[in-house]
Amino acid sequence: KSDNILKEKFMDSVDSDLFWPAVESRIRYTQQFIETHSDRWGFYGACSLTTNLLAWGPNIDLSKGCIVDADPNKWGRVVSGCKIPTLPPLDATAEGTREFLVMPFGFQESIRDHIVQHYPEMKPTMLFEGLALQYEFLRGSDA
Repeated sequence: KSDNILKEKFMDSVDSDLFWPAVESRIRYTQQFIETHSDRWGFYGACSLTTNLLAWGPNIDLSKGCIVDADPNKWGRVVSGCKIPTLPPLDATAEGTREFLVMPFGFQESIRDHIVQHYPEMKPTMLFEGLALQYEFLRGSDA
């Protein structure tokens, strides 16, 4: 019986009353990021979050955008339905892209630190600033 209780605890559904407002907030944030950049800009991270954001945010205009990832296995490929081929970071900066929205929410701070260390010409903006700390706080309050 204890196995069923544990299983039920991890199978709780996501509350759509909380989920969709959070999604819509990130879509608005992304659209504001794009609108404030008249030059080229990029999403850093060819991942499922980028795919979902593009699918759920139909007004996201990629005409001046690019998708960048540090993984060479993704370069030149349309990854996870991201709509356009993924570029290596140095190719994006060679094309004049400087402003990047960091996408993968689980690694925001470490990706920002990687960008700052290895690509100083890039300016990263985090889509989920402080998410790791917020998650740790919420995990601690459940104990």
